[in-house]
Amino acid sequence: MPASSPITLLTDFGTQDAYVAQMKAVIATLAPQAKAMDITHEITPQNIRQAGFFLASSAGYFPAGTIFVAVVDPGVGTERNILYAELNGYRFLAPDNGLLGALPLDKASIRRISPAATQTAFACVRAKNLCPAAKFFTSTATVPNPECGDEIPLTLSHRPSGTSSSRNSIDSAGPAYPTDHRKPDQAVDAPCLQHRLPFACPSDGLSTAGLTSQNQQALTTSATFHGRDIFAPLAAMIWAGASPDLLGAPATAASICQSDWSYATGDNSKICAQVLHIDRFGNIILNAPTAEWQATLSLCDGASLQCASSTCSVALVSTYEQIPAIPASCAARDITCNGAAVASDASTSQNQKKQSPASATQASSSHFGLLASSQGYLEIACNCSSAAAALSLSIGDTITITFHHN
Repeated sequence: MPASSPITLLTDFGTQDAYVAQMKAVIATLAPQAKAMDITHEITPQNIRQAGFFLASSAGYFPAGTIFVAVVDPGVGTERNILYAELNGYRFLAPDNGLLGALPLDKASIRRISPAATQTAFACVRAKNLCPAAKFFTSTATVPNPECGDEIPLTLSHRPSGTSSSRNSIDSAGPAYPTDHRKPDQAVDAPCLQHRLPFACPSDGLSTAGLTSQNQQALTTSATFHGRDIFAPLAAMIWAGASPDLLGAPATAASICQSDWSYATGDNSKICAQVLHIDRFGNIILNAPTAEWQATLSLCDGASLQCASSTCSVALVSTYEQIPAIPASCAARDITCNGAAVASDASTSQNQKKQSPASATQASSSHFGLLASSQGYLEIACNCSSAAAALSLSIGDTITITFHHN
């Protein structure tokens, strides 16, 4: 894989707290030359469905070899597995909770990350270098020198099974590297690699004798933040060349946790779909890939939509401009579908929602449009207004679209 491949982050952490910064700090420490990029950190908390949509719709725009770290993990700290998958030249790390379900996993190489790999990943966080992960490299590799930016050769041990060795699985002489790139002849001892967190950490990473209870706790992986303590260092290990074969046992797409949603179903007469995402404009992204339904749409001259709150007609369009905008004289809360008033403002009071159809301004059926979104899925939209608010739809809701033929 190209060494310049980025590490991308997708989480529900938001940006108000330090969580994302701490993940990036671990990556920057363990793999300083890796470029960390964000897909988004604004996934609705614990919304695995939405995270899967963002991942599947974004992955193809990144360069080959990109490592996607997706952490929307309601089961953090439990016995749920962590998955590593390779697909079409891309690499993915995610909890085994269905987050990868929008990807064609039947074509992927999948592994369950082993406890040894997760423990080693956290050992790298504590050591602030990748030396504890040397056993996961199948041949001589290099990792960044935290002192001067040069590379440290990781010469792997080849001791017979059962022979005592250090936790880092590095030759007893330790990795040698220049203290200063201007003095390549001067090697330093392995203790210089002990570039550690601000607590006293013994060189072997195992003994906790003499540490305060606070420091002993710091040596334990957080049960609530695997993004920082496991996912980020695993990504750095993979970026630096750790062998996927050593990360864990193979798994099949059928054996991992299945997502709680699937692709839309139907035929030439209708689609039964679910809401994958609602963007900031109120456009409703459905779990109906455009490529699969384009031929059906080309045979229709219109459609009707049915959801829990209403039934209305929708126009088949290719741009937002083709959807007639709601007249300025028509208040957002007064949009109606088939005679039933529907509030298009989520903050509209219950009294406003219950107004009679006679008091509402009738909105043309063409104020709702069905079109191909930029993300590769069909979407329902209004022109300069929120379709989601107008239809009172949320992520996960079900929609039936019936096609009208000539």
